[in-house]
Amino acid sequence: MVTEDSLQIAPRTFPKVSLDSMYTWLVYPRDTAVVEKSVRKVEPFSPPLLARTWAEKQYQALPPPESLSSVKLSNVVLLSFLIVATLLAVLIRLRFWKYYNDYIKVLFHPRSVFRLWEVEGPHLLQFHIVADAVVLISLSAILWAGARVLFPELTNLSWGFPLFFAVFTVYYFYRYGLVYLGTHLLAQPAVGANLWRQYTYVHRLLWPLYLAVAYWALFGSQPLALIFSYFGLALYGVTTVYAIVRLFLTFFYFRHNLFFYFLYLCALEIAPPLAAIRWWYL
Repeated sequence: MVTEDSLQIAPRTFPKVSLDSMYTWLVYPRDTAVVEKSVRKVEPFSPPLLARTWAEKQYQALPPPESLSSVKLSNVVLLSFLIVATLLAVLIRLRFWKYYNDYIKVLFHPRSVFRLWEVEGPHLLQFHIVADAVVLISLSAILWAGARVLFPELTNLSWGFPLFFAVFTVYYFYRYGLVYLGTHLLAQPAVGANLWRQYTYVHRLLWPLYLAVAYWALFGSQPLALIFSYFGLALYGVTTVYAIVRLFLTFFYFRHNLFFYFLYLCALEIAPPLAAIRWWYL
């Protein structure tokens, strides 16, 4: 219940002002008033800021950094190569899908090394050429993505990937030519075709996986791009080891001289990587 006592308002209280402070406020101007010792004086900027003209104060957009422009150009070049590989993959799907299905069936056969030669057709050579082109572009992109992770300075190279792709393609034809040259010198040209087909079988089989990994490694968001870059390097290593093992089985089952197998390893699998490492650390 509200009573009169509860409605009473407390009397107002005013701060006590000393006569000295009032005298100081009246006598001295405000800009020269005595500052208490407890208040810290704020010093002006040292050195003072330079005066700018009206034109200098207007907003002017800065040009993009040179490194950013080179990264964009590099991504455009990479995307152009992968689009070409995608169009070739569509061609395989529309025209050569029968041969690809036959290759998948050979993989799960217990005598896969012998059954590979049963895959024949009038357009088999065309399938090999188109599939090898997709594999070359995809593997080059995967290795380039892994190289950019290990060496970040390669990211700013606008035309680094085309040069890397050219080197990788030359290495591919170097191996191809050396295998056929060696078998022709031994007067056994059919052996060269058999060895090369057995070696490239796994790559011609896994080109869809290579292409997908290349897209994710180059244009995926972090950390997926990093994960797929390392996965692509591991995938290339595993498939290369499988191809070498399959080549050894070819030498063993077809009763080729194993001395030439070890000569092949030294000339094509060991010497080029060692030479590349030696050149890089010169």
